[in-house]
Amino acid sequence: MGMKFSLARIGEWLSPDFQQPSATELWLLLVLALGLSGRVRSPLLRLVLLLSLVHLALKHQRNIAVLGRVAPFLIAAPSAPAPMITPRAAVEAAMAAGGKGKVLNEYAFGGFLGEHGFGWSLLAPGTSAIAVLDELPGWRRVYADDTAVVHVRADTAPAR
Repeated sequence: MGMKFSLARIGEWLSPDFQQPSATELWLLLVLALGLSGRVRSPLLRLVLLLSLVHLALKHQRNIAVLGRVAPFLIAAPSAPAPMITPRAAVEAAMAAGGKGKVLNEYAFGGFLGEHGFGWSLLAPGTSAIAVLDELPGWRRVYADDTAVVHVRADTAPAR
């Protein structure tokens, strides 16, 4: 008995059967549509890995599980939030200025700041509250860039 005999009879070594609708077919169509839409730009290495996994999954059914477990990580990274909504430099400036307690922040920064418990403000440039905080007694601006503007209470001592 040769390998061809075994390949033809062992179910997990067969190619997927697309004669009936399946989750694999739906998933492949969705990923193809996402890729062709131009919304996700993936680095070449990720694309090669994804195409290799698709090839293996189409060659043998047993590789569909590998594709299903690894492909989301290959696709998700290019879909991550833009750095503009993760104001790391602004957070570091607030920490250096002694920011502590609760934070008044821009709605778009909420997910990033949910784990931080600072008493300061972090707002996007152009927000009307910035002008108010600039004039409000007890607050001082400690940081500003194209992404965020940070204010801390005037009585807050800078971190050492």
